[in-house]
Amino acid sequence: MELYNISYNDPKVRRAVDGICGKPFGFWEGVRRGGTGSYRFQLLDAPGSILARIDRDEDRRFCSLEVRQGGLLVRLKDRLETLAVPFAWTDLQRVQLGSPNAERLAPLQFLRATGERLVFGVRREQWGSMDRLLRRSLPPDRYRTTAASDW
Repeated sequence: MELYNISYNDPKVRRAVDGICGKPFGFWEGVRRGGTGSYRFQLLDAPGSILARIDRDEDRRFCSLEVRQGGLLVRLKDRLETLAVPFAWTDLQRVQLGSPNAERLAPLQFLRATGERLVFGVRREQWGSMDRLLRRSLPPDRYRTTAASDW
């Protein structure tokens, strides 16, 4: 899973990220779509290389999602730097949003075609807005909601 440092205005990094998940939507297109970003959520599980980079629990609470023209961009924090994991629509096998559990977190899972996955926790208060964002943006065969017992 590719992890990019997008903290700085580096044209090489911007071209690489835009090449994978497309350019961001313009302001008016974002308004017409009803928004292209999410509230913050929490990182629960990821491949070892990402977990080693984001080693502090404080940083795992600052994740967000941006819908782009060619895919999704997940933003993560590592101390003072912003990291990104881009997903192309063709590389994304499935996205699952579960129902909230006893800790008031709903699991959100991104599964790549290679088998790698990212698991996040979405607070119950933001579950509806996350569901609307993903339902509007993702192809219908790649997104589903599940009960907590299906995990």
